[in-house]
Amino acid sequence: SSTSRGLGDVYKRQTIVYFAGGLVLLVALTLWGILSRYKKCGSDEVLVVYGKTGGKSSSKCYHGGAAFVWPIIQGYKIMSMKPMQIQCDLRGALSSQKINVDVPTVVTVAISEEPEVMQNAAIRLLGIAEADKEDLIKDVIWGQMRLVVADMTVEQLISDRDNFLGSCKENIDTELRKFGLTLLNINISCLLYTSPSPRDVE
Repeated sequence: SSTSRGLGDVYKRQTIVYFAGGLVLLVALTLWGILSRYKKCGSDEVLVVYGKTGGKSSSKCYHGGAAFVWPIIQGYKIMSMKPMQIQCDLRGALSSQKINVDVPTVVTVAISEEPEVMQNAAIRLLGIAEADKEDLIKDVIWGQMRLVVADMTVEQLISDRDNFLGSCKENIDTELRKFGLTLLNINISCLLYTSPSPRDVE
């Protein structure tokens, strides 16, 4: 009957509308999913993508760039490249004369812009709390400064400050690079030392 045909046409039209709406929704959700996985970072940040990266390394770094992060098989984190100023006063370092030396020190470090060095930061610093990161940096700096102080007399430390600073910078920067960092500046305000007893001099 005409009534049955009319109802059939209405049902078909509704089916088409529902199908088209579902298709549009599916496309919209797909686009949203793709766009939501496209991650970017600022010029003073590093985007670290880890997981299945398709290379030999377990992570890839993008400095001030963007990348598509696949769901499930990949994750990402952002690391700041802003300089960190750290007060790390060295106390009780022994000079070559076995004299205790205190070296009030302030250093400025940051994640290196060199790709190979930056990769070290992704491996060794990703996910580490700021306090723990500072402790790690302090340990590196103190260790290297003690080595430099141990090779010099107090007189050399005082009179040849440029050589002392240069040696500290070279040693510290070499070690920091292993953690993906670079030494931007080191400032030593003064040197304090304790005069040895006659037994210490001998």
